[in-house]
Amino acid sequence: MAKSGQTCQIKVIGAGVDAVGEATSSSDDTTYQITDTAKRVLDRTGTIRVHVFTANHAAESGTTTTNIKVTGHGLVTNDLVYNITRSAARLVTYVDVDNFTVAAVTSQTDGDSIAFYPTAADGDTTKNRIEGKVTFGAALARTVRISGTYLPLSAVAEAHSYSYVLGQTLVDKTDFGQTHKYRTKIRTIKDISGSLAEWVTTDTTLMDYLIAGTIVILEFWSDTGGTFDVKCWALLSTRGIQAVADGEFDGTVEFEGSRDADNNVVAFG
Repeated sequence: MAKSGQTCQIKVIGAGVDAVGEATSSSDDTTYQITDTAKRVLDRTGTIRVHVFTANHAAESGTTTTNIKVTGHGLVTNDLVYNITRSAARLVTYVDVDNFTVAAVTSQTDGDSIAFYPTAADGDTTKNRIEGKVTFGAALARTVRISGTYLPLSAVAEAHSYSYVLGQTLVDKTDFGQTHKYRTKIRTIKDISGSLAEWVTTDTTLMDYLIAGTIVILEFWSDTGGTFDVKCWALLSTRGIQAVADGEFDGTVEFEGSRDADNNVVAFG
């Protein structure tokens, strides 16, 4: 069924925001995705910590808003705890075998129920920053939380058109003695590129990213009532301005796909 272009939208990332202990969901006990859809794009190169629940413990005497005492806790710096009583997730700083500190939790005290989430080793998961996912090597029912920096997305101001092309290079592999009369080709490198246009306003977000050489996320929607179609890490390559006497001041931006620290480039909705 045909769609009106008025339902389209383009989103771009903003400044990173720290996230501690974001809850995840899984349909197969192997891949876990951040539940909050607004926090699913993670920083392209920043540290991502994956925390896996082990057990609940009662905070002991000596616990304050910033110190938690649990005899022989076994945690290390940058593990996670979740104060169930106060609904607060915090990263741990190791003090000694019985104590660790956290960023202040209002009213935290002894007797609070504290869930322990040690941090999984980097090699235990494959990360997908563009979708806010982590994948373990085998299926196992787990409760997983993720800490890192997420990149909020917002609509590109005054955008009115876009185009993108997903491509793959085909290389000739025709050899001597081939019995058929057609070239043999193999698929090699994939890519995405495209452009967008916006009516020029005082918003300089895309120009600033271009000048700084910042790799960004661009997210393309054909229907804002559904989900995105494609999003990608993108390096902005050109910025063009067009002015005519009887029309709006128009700006275009072209981009090429790029990759993150885990070699992801594109995601599909």
